[in-house]
Amino acid sequence: MHNSSPVSSRLARKEQKKMTQQTIIFSAIAIFLFLLFIFVIVPGVIRLAGSIVGTNLGNSPEDTIPPVAPIISSPVSATNSAQINISGFAEKGSEAVLVLNSEEFSREKVSDEGSFEFEVPLQDGENTLAFYAVDEAGNESGTTKTYRVVADQEAPELVIESPQDGTEIISRTNQQLQIKGTAGEKAKVYVNDKLLFTKSDGSFSGSFQLQEGENKLLFKATDEAGNTTEKEITVRFRL
Repeated sequence: MHNSSPVSSRLARKEQKKMTQQTIIFSAIAIFLFLLFIFVIVPGVIRLAGSIVGTNLGNSPEDTIPPVAPIISSPVSATNSAQINISGFAEKGSEAVLVLNSEEFSREKVSDEGSFEFEVPLQDGENTLAFYAVDEAGNESGTTKTYRVVADQEAPELVIESPQDGTEIISRTNQQLQIKGTAGEKAKVYVNDKLLFTKSDGSFSGSFQLQEGENKLLFKATDEAGNTTEKEITVRFRL
């Protein structure tokens, strides 16, 4: 057998080198095409698909979640004022809506701290108030409970049945004076700042310890709205 000639060996090495170079070039091209697909073609396809879907949906807003209903500082149940202030909290950036006597009355922008306040005018008698919120996307929250506020500027009636003004009482056995009368419904009655027992029909009763000589009794009836009626009587007592 004869060994391969030097010429054949050189040709083989040259051919192998050529194949290696081609492999490197093809690998580089493949890597480039792969990166081009991942970073250019795929994002472009995603953007195109999103644009088509958005067009088909009429560019509807992404935010469809309604805000939470406002939290309200409960108003008084009755007042003698023609206006009350009501504050509360709601989603930042939304609007708080006041529904007064079953009709939308006004809207207030919720502050960056999430607070708002309404000045609410009242009509005589019962007023109903409810609130809801509307966010920047137009989503509406549920409505709060309905609050009822009575506006009343009429002073309660106060009738003192016993004792009569100017009454003179004699004897230690009568020193504990019995008091009774009537006032407006749900009114509180005081005599010299002492609260008397009041029934649901407005009648009241109680007692008062007389001192010898002249006793001045100041009666005061106050209703739920804060209106007050006062009467003073004098009773003389001798042992």
